[in-house]
Amino acid sequence: MSRVAVLLVALLVLAVSGPAFSQAFDDSAIRPGEAIGPFRLGATYDQVAGVFGRRADGEATEGNLKVYRWNLQGAGHSGTATAPALSVSVNGDNAVEMITTTSTGFATPGGSSVGLSLNAFKEEVRTPYRGYKDSAGVRHLRFDTAGLAVTYDIRGAGMTTVKSIAVFKPAPAMPGPVPAITPGVGIGAARLGMSTDEVIRAIGQAPARRGRAADGRELLIFVLHEKDMFGDNAWVTVYVDRAGAYLITTDAVNHFTAQGNNPGNGILELQAEFGVAFRSEALITPWPWPLMGIWYEQHGIAGFYFPPDGEKRILWIGVYRRG
Repeated sequence: MSRVAVLLVALLVLAVSGPAFSQAFDDSAIRPGEAIGPFRLGATYDQVAGVFGRRADGEATEGNLKVYRWNLQGAGHSGTATAPALSVSVNGDNAVEMITTTSTGFATPGGSSVGLSLNAFKEEVRTPYRGYKDSAGVRHLRFDTAGLAVTYDIRGAGMTTVKSIAVFKPAPAMPGPVPAITPGVGIGAARLGMSTDEVIRAIGQAPARRGRAADGRELLIFVLHEKDMFGDNAWVTVYVDRAGAYLITTDAVNHFTAQGNNPGNGILELQAEFGVAFRSEALITPWPWPLMGIWYEQHGIAGFYFPPDGEKRILWIGVYRRG
């Protein structure tokens, strides 16, 4: 029997099996900016329905897009908080703009999938992202230049798992390398030990504010084009004494440690990288509220969070001079 005949027979079986069908795909790869399994961006609704062998199980309207959902059942598919499903968002030209799944049966090239660690997902993607909550309170991260987006659940003291994964056409990448957070060394181009003038030259712009920290030492605040976890312009704050910069902090979500930690992660994710041997001490900030810090003396890195935040999201990450 030819390959085409086999496919036609398979689609016929799926079409007559009804809602309790068992759906399995030879292709289970999530290809950022391209496809999830056999479903590709740019396809029509009829082409997607043809792969499933039936019309969508549900549909809705989101803005100017039609969203069609298929329930996934059978071998290789399970869900987390919701039943496993795949949906496509179709524009006015009848072309798929976004594909989303809540099934654990699809995985990225690095092995990330629904139900696994959000931190591992961010470590794999390692590109800037935007974080926000929708009107239903669902938390989203959108990696615009990678063509990937996720929703996520918070479990316990900041542990997070991926709830859904979506692909879409990526936006053009910003020039330059991804800024690194290097414990005991620096953040991006700013390095511990630099003088005030050296810090300004390294960051490439004048500080938006200059003042004094609570201990009387110099304070420089830089406003970046990059965003924080709330979608606002991020900051880099540099504390300088006579020996040079001794503390550098940032809330920019596109700054990462070696294992993918960045502002917006939970405390437990930071502990997974650096351990549990830290001291807790508040950081007196230039603003009316202090931030509680967990300081890793052996590494020269700290994470700061707002004490009333029960989720204990890391708002800032800082590197500092040890000793």
